[in-house]
Amino acid sequence: AFTSWSDVRGSVIQLLVNILVLIVVGAATLKAQRAIWQRVGLRRDRRRRAGGES
Repeated sequence: AFTSWSDVRGSVIQLLVNILVLIVVGAATLKAQRAIWQRVGLRRDRRRRAGGES
């Protein structure tokens, strides 16, 4: 149990900051993965058009 409301307030603020950071990092990771896989797909399509397999 907490002994003062300032401790509670500080803990809630820290929790909100942690959640916000997780959301931002997750969104950035998904954006990076999407960009990487789009590049992989473009290379694959170019090879197929050039007559190569894979």
